[in-house]
Amino acid sequence: MTRSMEIAQADLGLDSLAVVYPGSRRARLPQGITLLPVSSLDNYLGEAGLRG
Repeated sequence: MTRSMEIAQADLGLDSLAVVYPGSRRARLPQGITLLPVSSLDNYLGEAGLRG
């Protein structure tokens, strides 16, 4: 968890935050953070109801 992530969560009132990266492993980290491979982004957005 970086300081900028803490600030974003606090300022925007976020319950969760996804960190998109070029790897292949998806994992849940502390403080509502999801480590998300870029290859899973479309599925993640669909699960969250954010894909048109």
